[in-house]
Amino acid sequence: MSLCPTNAGTAAISSAEISHVGDTTAPFVASDPCDGPKQLNAVFLNVYDVIGANGWLWYVGLGVHHVGIQVYDDEYQYGRCEEGTGVAMVEPRHSQGQVFREQLYLGQTNLSSAAVKELVEAFRQKDSWQGKQYHLIKHNCIDFVQELSRALLSPEVRVAQMRRANRITYESWPTETVEVEGRKYTVPVLIPPHIDRLCRHAKAYLPEWALQNLDNMDNPFPQA
Repeated sequence: MSLCPTNAGTAAISSAEISHVGDTTAPFVASDPCDGPKQLNAVFLNVYDVIGANGWLWYVGLGVHHVGIQVYDDEYQYGRCEEGTGVAMVEPRHSQGQVFREQLYLGQTNLSSAAVKELVEAFRQKDSWQGKQYHLIKHNCIDFVQELSRALLSPEVRVAQMRRANRITYESWPTETVEVEGRKYTVPVLIPPHIDRLCRHAKAYLPEWALQNLDNMDNPFPQA
């Protein structure tokens, strides 16, 4: 299903705080992006089911998910591969081997299409996003979308856009603190907590050997 407006949410910011944040080149974000035409610079989180059990696991908040970031009609994902970068571009909402679950609207980037492509290429060249660096629990597609979404939506952009949003719609969404010009603001999280709940619990409670065994079970490439 497609969720509109954004699940990115909003948090209460005082009028004094709002006036402190200067205008950015980021375009206006409507409180409900479904009311008008979609902007190409809109940033979406696309969520996929990985296993058949997700049908019922979803309702108790324990689904296993693959995710990607969609912007300018392209979707970027990270996954395991034997050689080269693990960052790939796919058709939006179509990920091989997974079933599309939902789309969450995160905001609108102030980067141009060309700048986004340069940003993604920089990710592709990083050692940390090579395919061999993938780990099912400790370094996966969710970590990638966290980092990419933060690069696309800077704290300045997130605060400036949030002040234009309908706060009542999003006030119950989880929040985090960002800093702009030396001042701290509470803004909605970019990636909702139900997406990575299993990974967070596994890292918190399982021993290292168990985490490695889980990754080995997921790894189709034999270790040298």
